[in-house]
Parts: sequence; C-alpha cells; structure tokens
Amino acid sequence: MTTSTPPDNTVLVLYPPKVNGQTEPVEGAHIGVPLVAYDLVTDGEGAVVLVDPPLSGTMDPGDVMELWLENEAAALDSETIVDPDARTTLRIPKARLHPDKVNMLYYTVRRGSSNIGTSTPPLEILYNRIRPGLKDRLTDPG
Repeated sequence: MTTSTPPDNTVLVLYPPKVNGQTEPVEGAHIGVPLVAYDLVTDGEGAVVLVDPPLSGTMDPGDVMELWLENEAAALDSETIVDPDARTTLRIPKARLHPDKVNMLYYTVRRGSSNIGTSTPPLEILYNRIRPGLKDRLTDPG
C-alpha cells in the first residue's frame, strides 16, 4: 500500500530572494547592495527584491509573502499572491538596511494565520552608504 502526502503537508522549499542591482562576489556576505540600487532608486521606494516562485502547486492565490530583516520587529514589505507561478516583487524601504553590520534578509509565506514557509538560508547583505573614494555625498555637501 502506498501513501502520499496530502497537499497541505508538503514541505515548502523557499530559496533566498534576489536584490535588483546586487553585486557579487562580496567578502563577508552573499551580496552587496550599492547606493544606486537602494538609496538612489528613481522612485524613492528603496531596493527592488525579486522572489522566484517555488515549485508549482506549493503556493496558492491569497497566500501572503512578507519580506523581513532578521531581528527586526516589523516586516519590510508584503504582497498578496495573485499568481503563484509568477515572480513576486517586494521592496526594501530606504533607511531599513544597516551599514554597520551584515543584514540577514528572508521572506515568509503565510496562508491564513499560519506560516507555511521561510526562505533559507537568509540572504546575507552588505550595504555601505559611502561611495567609492570615501566621499559620502548624501550627507557631506560638496
């Protein structure tokens, strides 16, 4: 007799997100996020994060994807899933990345009030507000 796992009990494998404009390789983290991809985005909304869909049939319309920084109390962004087979776009709002440490970015998928998955491993991000040449043009005039 063979048994199969019911759809609600399947393991949801969520891979780390990608940050638009990310730089690789970076010593001490998985990626770097440059000023142009975060602080200087033309719409002022911060970095664009792209999440590829998990395996077909593991997410449903109406599930909610939330973007988080480890050890932060509030989510960075969230999106209700309309098409579970489409790439999801989320944002890292300006002033939420920390330039003094490695930022650990991950996302969760919720169905109703239950967390059904968390991306692993967290994406390690280095962010430096100072431009090359050691001149911080965002706070230093001239």
